[in-house]
Order: sequence, then C-alpha cells, then structure tokens
Amino acid sequence: VKIEGEIMEMRETPGLIILEIEDMTGKITAIWFKQEEAINLTKNQKVEIEWRIEQYKDRLEIKVEKITGRR
Repeated sequence: VKIEGEIMEMRETPGLIILEIEDMTGKITAIWFKQEEAINLTKNQKVEIEWRIEQYKDRLEIKVEKITGRR
C-alpha cells in the first residue's frame, strides 16, 4: 500500500524510527527499520511511504518498506 502525507511526529531509537504520518484522511503510526543507507527525515516533511501491516506482540502495526521525501 502507498500513501502520501506529512511527518507530524518522529521518535528515533537505535534500530528504528517511529513516524506519525498525517494526510487528509487522518493520522497513522508507522515503524521504519533503519537501513544501511541513511535518509534525512524531518518533522513537517512531506513523504510518500510504501508499507504493509504486520503483527507484533498481538498488535497490528504498519511497517514501512520504502520512504521517499517530497517537496
């Protein structure tokens, strides 16, 4: 699945980044596991994400597979 939105909040841990993405339909929380190649993300940046839903600790979460910054 692919969506475009704006990063409203961002929390970074050693292995992943937790993003709050908002578009005209609402907000979602997405998990992005850090890759070898760095990407520069900032709050209020517009992004396009490709994601899938996975189960983790008996909860569903959105796992980002690809993220692209927009202008």
